[in-house]
Amino acid sequence: MQPVRHLVRFAVLAGLLTAGTVHAQVGTAPAESELELEFRAGVNWTDNLGREPDGESETFASLGTTVAFSREAARFRAALAGDLDYFHYDTDRFDNEVFGRIDGLLGFSLVPQRLDWLFENRFGQVRTDPFAPEGPDNREYLNVFETGPDVYLPLGARTTLGGSARYTDRRWQDSDELDSEILGGELRVTRLLSPTQQAGISFGMRSIEYDSDIVPRYEVYSAYGSYQRRLATGEVGLDLGANRLRVAGRSDTGLLLRANWTRELTARSTLQLAAGREFQDAGDQLGGDSLAQTGFGATGDTALSGDPYNLTFASATYTLERDRAAFSLGGGWDRERYDTSVLLDRDLVYADAGVRYRFSPSLSAELRLSLRREDFDNLDAGTADEFTVVAALARRLGREFDLRLEYQYAERDADIGVDFEENRAHLLLVWIPGRR
Repeated sequence: MQPVRHLVRFAVLAGLLTAGTVHAQVGTAPAESELELEFRAGVNWTDNLGREPDGESETFASLGTTVAFSREAARFRAALAGDLDYFHYDTDRFDNEVFGRIDGLLGFSLVPQRLDWLFENRFGQVRTDPFAPEGPDNREYLNVFETGPDVYLPLGARTTLGGSARYTDRRWQDSDELDSEILGGELRVTRLLSPTQQAGISFGMRSIEYDSDIVPRYEVYSAYGSYQRRLATGEVGLDLGANRLRVAGRSDTGLLLRANWTRELTARSTLQLAAGREFQDAGDQLGGDSLAQTGFGATGDTALSGDPYNLTFASATYTLERDRAAFSLGGGWDRERYDTSVLLDRDLVYADAGVRYRFSPSLSAELRLSLRREDFDNLDAGTADEFTVVAALARRLGREFDLRLEYQYAERDADIGVDFEENRAHLLLVWIPGRR
């Protein structure tokens, strides 16, 4: 699979993928557009590109972009969000690569307030070997395309009967045995309890069929109640029910939980809490909130297996914004339990902190720290600790250009896979068109 083939889709699918399945009706807001765009070119150096015990230094060039675009009109919604870099390596050991992630969505209101049709595409990289550190030889592309209708039928002034159907196509760069198609749907009844509260009940089904005969087809059925409320200083949401997994003639029932709570503690500080539990597989790691649950940022790191697993997670994030400074602190816990591939069972604990300070209108600095510990429970030696620190300094060069210097240190101490230390430096010229 060539990455360019999938990136071309975004010339048509201009869209921002919102977390989870989109149930918001298209065209319910006045027409408006937003665009944030950044281009960058850089020279980069690392003393351990392959992240090996005794790595070699490498200087390489890069081109990158960050985009956040949204457009909503009476019967149309489009957006695009992504952060991509192209790395050109001088060494023959590693292929040049596109690193990062980009998500897109197009939504059409075929019958206003009654029938929408959505197109979504998610493109990114995932870690190939779960027992080795993430690096140029331990990443591959994953592309997920999804389309289908959303239907809304009023059952009164406050009650709505809704339904959705989805076709999903998932394609991997190298792991062809994981190429798969999904047919799914959901039926739900929602009732507006007050201008700020909504409750409902939903029933859903997903059927996942792999192109390879060696990976068995499986199905997931779900039934859950939901509650959403907008608060004066935040919002809260809860889905609670049960999942039923059917694979290879066997069945397993588990808890379905999706909970989130956002609270503005002060005018400039926010606390976000999230927790969940449901059945997933490797192809789901670019969807929903899974991107926020990985320590690699744009790179998913769930083991590449067709075996479904029960994911349980909890996370918390605190942010504080000041006139010249910003601070963030977050952490979480993931627990993955596979249906049959028990050697892949894993607990992941992670923590992240960052601070940004603006010394003057033309000079700013940033510092980020990240810690993660993963433990493969059913392996005698299955623990890996990783630490990363990033320091950056940005200097404005006129209205639309920045010069950015960034240093990164990363290390891994593990009794599975390999240990490594890496020092990396980036010198980037950044163009932000239209910045005032």
